Amino acid sequence: MKMLVAFLLSLSLMSAAWAEPVRDGKTGLGVGDLSWEFTVTRASKPGGAAFEISREAWGIGNCKVAFTAGARGGKAAAQPGRAGLLQAAQQELNGNFRMGSVRDISQQGIAGITFTADFVSEFPGKPRHLWTIFETAKGRTAISCYALGSRFDRWRPDFETVTKAVVIPK
Repeated sequence: MKMLVAFLLSLSLMSAAWAEPVRDGKTGLGVGDLSWEFTVTRASKPGGAAFEISREAWGIGNCKVAFTAGARGGKAAAQPGRAGLLQAAQQELNGNFRMGSVRDISQQGIAGITFTADFVSEFPGKPRHLWTIFETAKGRTAISCYALGSRFDRWRPDFETVTKAVVIPK
């Protein structure tokens, strides 16, 4: 009996160790499969949906996940595939960032790109971003996570975990 009680208690503790998934019912954008250390909050996004993800250990830094409905109909539609994603990335960065090396990524069967980006102007602490962009017929999903330059490499695995937890609207 004691073993059964211990087993049930450990199961309840394990289930409590994971943050509840969140999803925007209108667009389908979601975030799930993150440990309790992460906090996910809804953010305002006209014409779409957005979430902010933070973790106390990051200090200064967080992740933003945004979905823009119908974004594919913009300039990025002029070129399909990777070239279109690069155009979409440049639109998202709006000339304020310098892109690092770009690599292809696939998530939930959807092709995307990921890259680091640094502010063009000098900001205190030299914030660095990890950007990931996906486009579907439904719209564009952009994920941006940042930390001060000296902390970026330490938190990059967390940022990649957040990216993997994003549910892309199809």
